[in-house]
Amino acid sequence: MLDDRKFGVEIEFIDAPADRVIEELRREGISCQYEGYNHDNHGRWKLVYDASVYNKNGERGLELVSPPLSGLEGFAELEKACRALNRAGAKINKTCGLHVHHDMRDADINVFKGLYYLYWRFENTIDSLLPHSRRGNNNRYCRSVHYINMECFKKIKSITGLRAFFSGRMQTGQDWRYLKLNFNAYVRHGTIEFRQHSGTTEFEKIKNWVLFTKAMVNAAFDIKIAVPRKNDQDTWESFRRNMKSWLPKEVADFYKKRIKKFAERQAA
Repeated sequence: MLDDRKFGVEIEFIDAPADRVIEELRREGISCQYEGYNHDNHGRWKLVYDASVYNKNGERGLELVSPPLSGLEGFAELEKACRALNRAGAKINKTCGLHVHHDMRDADINVFKGLYYLYWRFENTIDSLLPHSRRGNNNRYCRSVHYINMECFKKIKSITGLRAFFSGRMQTGQDWRYLKLNFNAYVRHGTIEFRQHSGTTEFEKIKNWVLFTKAMVNAAFDIKIAVPRKNDQDTWESFRRNMKSWLPKEVADFYKKRIKKFAERQAA
């Protein structure tokens, strides 16, 4: 569903030097600068280093950060960036991740609660779409949303204002930045950040994850929020029902195949 909600991506990779990446991006008509390490958003593509990303020799990796993108034009530019990364020799290992941001400046407190509720209730299903290294608490940089326990969840549900909601660390005693769903990004950028996806430079995987997470954001605008119960089903079919019409069929089909692929790999 290619609506106008802006999104951004952060693509972590190894083994491709910054100057080569920048050269290949310019061949695609994309202007990009290497900026060391920062969280600034200048409305342009940038390369930054990432101390959590490294190859087998311990050499530090990089992160390609997009400006805000939207619609067909945004995906076309993203596809060009993926082509450039692959020509530059970018590689992926388990230290790499893909982070996706969605603009949330039109959301009220109930939307954020709804999105958190979706992830809380269906985390096992979302895990099944991704490799084992990105599931549960297997990665310190995208920890389970269940890291915040049920009592904390009840506190979150009772919060009535955005300011109180985004003082999440004070409310729960935990830092929300390195959860699979990072609410701290809203304070800095006005976005919600999905941190769970494994590293990739494949356009198809990135596009489908952008559309999948965008569908979750859209569904959060009209979901009924409840404290999860022990007998709630955490299945792909139940997730699809809760997503209503927001999840495009082609995206659902893509992930249904991924679920089967990972299940077969685990059984082998």
